[in-house]
Amino acid sequence: MQVRSIRRKLDAQIDAAEGEVAVKALHYSNSVVLQIRYNGEFDSTYEVNSVGLRPGSMTNGRPLALNTYASEDNSQDGGTGEIDEETEEPTDYLADYKVVVRLGNGDDPKMNIVCSQIAELYNQMQGGDELRGVNLVISLSRKLWKGEDSHSRDFAVLVFLLQCIKDMYV
Repeated sequence: MQVRSIRRKLDAQIDAAEGEVAVKALHYSNSVVLQIRYNGEFDSTYEVNSVGLRPGSMTNGRPLALNTYASEDNSQDGGTGEIDEETEEPTDYLADYKVVVRLGNGDDPKMNIVCSQIAELYNQMQGGDELRGVNLVISLSRKLWKGEDSHSRDFAVLVFLLQCIKDMYV
């Protein structure tokens, strides 16, 4: 069993209360248990499984919120505002994962996206092969996202969380 952990304070831009996030990953032979505590607590548990990833989808070209946020120019139109007809239709890589609620509110669609992004980050960091057939169990605090309604800070919280997880393995 391998254990990794990290603690970070949320930036004042993300959380006015400046809470603390503690991330702990426990690697077993057949599963990875990821605990994401906000101010020492978590209230939901999700199990994420891959559902037949597409051939050739293990490349670095897959989108991840962390990479999108960090890039300076995300537009594919060169800044003209026009749509390039030769551009391929975007692929929904989040559909590669099945998220099952084990504990908590199953009606919050944001948590499916959050868990899928975390699973995709693990997939990219591990090269994809090590997590094939391995369950990813994520226990987290939904208080990080302030409920089911959309807030402007939700994306910033997701990027912060993905960066914490990434830093835990560097």
